[in-house]
Amino acid sequence: MSFDSTTIYALVNELNSRLIGGRIDKIHQPANFDVYFSVRNYTPKNQQNSNQSDDTHASRTQKYNLLLSCNPNFPRIYLTEKIPDRPYNPPMFCMLLRKHLLGGKILGFKQHNFDRVIELQVETRSELGDILQKSLYIEVMGRYSNIILVDNESKILGANRVVDLSVSSKRIVIGGVKYQLAPPQDGKINPLNLNDNQPLLQNYAEKYIGISNDTSEYIANNTLNLKDFLESLKTPKPSIEFDDDTPKKFAVYDLSVRKNQDDTTKILSYPTISQMLSTFYNYKLNSTNSLVNASDLLKKVNTIIARLNRKYKNIQNDIKNAEDYDDYKLFGELLTANIYKKTDNASKIELLNYYDDSIIEIPLDVKLNIAQNAEKYYKIYNKKKNALVQLSKQLEVCDKDREYLSSVANSIENCDNEDDIFELEDELAQGGYIVLSHAKNHKRAKNSHNKSKPIHLKTPNGANVYIGKNNLQNDHLTLKQADKRDLWFHVKNIPGSHCILQLDGKNPADDDIIFAATACARHSKAKNSSKVEVDFTTINNVKKPRGAKPGMVIYDNFKTIVVKLAD
Repeated sequence: MSFDSTTIYALVNELNSRLIGGRIDKIHQPANFDVYFSVRNYTPKNQQNSNQSDDTHASRTQKYNLLLSCNPNFPRIYLTEKIPDRPYNPPMFCMLLRKHLLGGKILGFKQHNFDRVIELQVETRSELGDILQKSLYIEVMGRYSNIILVDNESKILGANRVVDLSVSSKRIVIGGVKYQLAPPQDGKINPLNLNDNQPLLQNYAEKYIGISNDTSEYIANNTLNLKDFLESLKTPKPSIEFDDDTPKKFAVYDLSVRKNQDDTTKILSYPTISQMLSTFYNYKLNSTNSLVNASDLLKKVNTIIARLNRKYKNIQNDIKNAEDYDDYKLFGELLTANIYKKTDNASKIELLNYYDDSIIEIPLDVKLNIAQNAEKYYKIYNKKKNALVQLSKQLEVCDKDREYLSSVANSIENCDNEDDIFELEDELAQGGYIVLSHAKNHKRAKNSHNKSKPIHLKTPNGANVYIGKNNLQNDHLTLKQADKRDLWFHVKNIPGSHCILQLDGKNPADDDIIFAATACARHSKAKNSSKVEVDFTTINNVKKPRGAKPGMVIYDNFKTIVVKLAD
């Protein structure tokens, strides 16, 4: 569901219970739209929550990390456990926030008109020591989201996203202008202004401010009075609905009591709204970052493949041009056999080809005599002959590079998290295909323990199937992890992952073989085909040639099975 007003309504209460009276200790802006506050607050022991340390001797001063984000795709605000690395050069907006809010005391959070606007009120002191109140407005409104700093006279001191007349003529957000709340939704009622006789409705989203369709459906299906529902948000029950371990919806009420719920879904509850939001958005951001990083990396790989294709074509043309090297040897031999003849500065000479008794015309360099022309043709012959050998080797290397990078491209398309992308970038960097920046190397060093693992599946009979996510994993699975009696699968003549069917010394069942072959096909370039040929053999028939690229192997004594994929 969206970050609607009911979520904000409950979240404001949670933030107030933890942060009122706290001091803003640090301010960071690691990304364009994300601002992090480190807040220290005195918390009585009887109020310490589940986020705090279990150490009974821990200090009563609790540290909180508050995330404020106006990301157009994922605008949000909540308490989080960690703050990303700070940038070397803080953005101007971060410096502005530090100037006005650093060391300030949090007076509270306020939701305006039950809309998606949160006001963070902070007490600060001027240079002369006078007490001032400043406000930070977090507008959680999709692509119009913003973070705006306002002084005690409601004048804008600065904003994360400046909105001038070139952007909007209705609402200006720029320094020196008086801050105005976003205009209310036309014709909609603030649900906090309800009377006790509020009727039951089927669609609350159409009539009331800040009610999403999901929340409206929940209230209507559970025949709740809207006023009673809002009262229940003072004791929220944060939960996330998962589908195959993928979070689909979140709410500040118990999603498990929704009617018409699919039996395949899983509902998890969380002790705080912040933990719920952190879990949900971390997954979404990781998935989004993975897609972006995968797209960028795939573009780089495809660019290298296109360059190799051009190189392959050029080498083929050079080979074609060098294939006539025997003609130059013949010219040299015939000129040497007729070295006694005079050319009288002729540009050509006709000689008898004693191999087939034909007359052959040989071009001559008028500046050279017959012996010198013969020597010239022998040099051309040797040059083209040697070039043909080298070009053939280059063509083979180029073809292997194309085959290897095609397999990497397939692995990129199958990536589902950022760690998989990191490993593929490392693999390409080790092969010399790309160069990693200092920042990326630093990030990998910090997350070196987060190694992704091969895909693990279970066959209908309970046998283990492992599928490599990249070529380094393919090599490890095939050459180190698998037993020599296990079955090895790979799509026929198409880039794809190595697939291992673990047998534990038992004979494989036919349906297990079909299952493994199908899984192998689904993790290959042929995954969109209706029928795919898959080769399989025992591990002891799979060998890696010396010097071969990661994931490149040869195999023999194999069988081929045709599997059907969904149309």
